[in-house]
Amino acid sequence: MTQQLVPPTNALALAGFILGCVAVGGGFLLPGWALPLFVCVPGLLAIIFGFVGVNTANRLGGLRKRLAVWSVVLGFSPVPVFVLSRFLLAVVFGV
Repeated sequence: MTQQLVPPTNALALAGFILGCVAVGGGFLLPGWALPLFVCVPGLLAIIFGFVGVNTANRLGGLRKRLAVWSVVLGFSPVPVFVLSRFLLAVVFGV
């Protein structure tokens, strides 16, 4: 019987990146009442998954480390993006 080798993966880096993209997109597109649920929660999960993904990447020789770092960056950025988008709405449209 032959044993198949499974290649190492860093799924948390990918999950964190996707959640970070959702959080940043939500900061631009969603109204203010949706900030806690659709922006802060995915952003917090992106930060957690990103740090775990960086740790996993270090153990696996750098596998998807850039993706994990970007998930941390995107996880931290939704609130400034939300504030900037609301400021631009106020300046451009007088809302």
